[in-house]
Amino acid sequence: MRRASAVAAAIILLAASAQAQRSYDPLHPFVTDGDTLKFGPHDRVRLYGIDAPELRQTCDDGAWPAGRIARDALIKIIGGRRVSCDEVDWDSRWNRPVSRCWAGDTDVSEEMVRRGMAWAYVKYSTAFVAQEREAAGLGVHVHNCIPPWEWRVQRTTNEPR
Repeated sequence: MRRASAVAAAIILLAASAQAQRSYDPLHPFVTDGDTLKFGPHDRVRLYGIDAPELRQTCDDGAWPAGRIARDALIKIIGGRRVSCDEVDWDSRWNRPVSRCWAGDTDVSEEMVRRGMAWAYVKYSTAFVAQEREAAGLGVHVHNCIPPWEWRVQRTTNEPR
């Protein structure tokens, strides 16, 4: 019996040790969706000045998975480079910072809009309006996408209560 409890204790120590060694690099975030980064287990950052399709949002009558494509575009823009962010505002609804973030010298919000993977979120900023005009023939602008702020409203009003 002692051997079994010693083995169990060793397994618990190994699991605790593995968990303690799991670290999060604050400079290499996890991309949650096309406009949200996650630094570590709790720290989410909303990208400043843009609104990208929600992860489950589709366009072209469901044929174009806009949300997944936008997330993948953000992953490519970051490209494994170090990310630095400067908080610009605070999203009190979701209790998280709204930040301008760079992967190396690339402003990731600006690049998302330039590639047609996000809209300039003019409700909060006009910083990327020119880039959105340049992207008129790309991404979300050519796939019959509705802006995510409208998509979110439709989802809430159409869901059963």
